Amino acid sequence: MRGGVGFLGKSQAVRSMHEYGTFALAWLSMVLAAAGGSALAGTFVGGVIAGLLGWFPSWVPALLLGVGVVAMLLDMFLDLTPNRLAIMCGILLPSVARSVDGRLGDEVTELATRFRGALDSWVGDWLGGAPTIGLALIAVASSLLMARRVVVKGG
Repeated sequence: MRGGVGFLGKSQAVRSMHEYGTFALAWLSMVLAAAGGSALAGTFVGGVIAGLLGWFPSWVPALLLGVGVVAMLLDMFLDLTPNRLAIMCGILLPSVARSVDGRLGDEVTELATRFRGALDSWVGDWLGGAPTIGLALIAVASSLLMARRVVVKGG
């Protein structure tokens, strides 16, 4: 059967559409992870993570943030698809940045604050000012569920 679907196989067009769908869902999961992580960083959850990291010497959170940023960027851009490592970094790094002294921590915190502000204004228009923690939890849960079903573990 030439050009069609065999009994056990998929046609090239179906495989191609599956790959595009996976690609789109992986990036949607990354956007939700960044939105949820930015929103969580401004709540008590981000404060707890920053507080736990405050028990370590000041170089530990800075090292975690630096390694996390590099790992996330490498994971996202080596194959142009964010995998689970990038998604977890997108969720956790804004909270880690709260505990880092110095310019890198300030820059990541500022970026997360701006992203959270844009998200709050946009979603507030749609939902009438829903609380940040609820939106953060929904975004993180959605991101993790999509990552579990669609996104591969490693790069």
